[in-house]
Amino acid sequence: MNLPWSPPASTDALPLPAGHVWDAVRTNVAVARCAFAFLDHEHPTSATIIDAFGGSAYWLVPKGPATRQPGLPWDRMSHHVTLITGERGAHYVAVPPAHHRTSPGIYWRIPHTWTGHYLTDPYTLATFLEPAALHIHGTQALETQALGTQALTKGPTT
Repeated sequence: MNLPWSPPASTDALPLPAGHVWDAVRTNVAVARCAFAFLDHEHPTSATIIDAFGGSAYWLVPKGPATRQPGLPWDRMSHHVTLITGERGAHYVAVPPAHHRTSPGIYWRIPHTWTGHYLTDPYTLATFLEPAALHIHGTQALETQALGTQALTKGPTT
């Protein structure tokens, strides 16, 4: 997988559109920290955008069909993990310059196993985000596709 993208040269974070060069995967910082515990020790990884003000973490993933494959769990995790594309209108992600690597504000979290890439392989990311969402939020973190969400909230019908 070719991942040769770099943040633009700037002094501040810039709002860049998802779905042009990359898509984005967003989650809360608690799920991200749990995923980091696995990613940092098990697999060479890419950088992550941390929005310290909004409490969110963003991974940029290559735009395209690989991100939207049926085997990836984005729909199942939609309550706590969001795939941001340009498909349903314009969506922007605040992207910090490469040198912003500490809080406050929006910055890049660079793991010690950093690959040097800013784009993340979506398959690797999904492998670690799904168990992290389950660990933080329990089984309600995942949509139940077989029964449907309504069946879970309304209970059995008579």
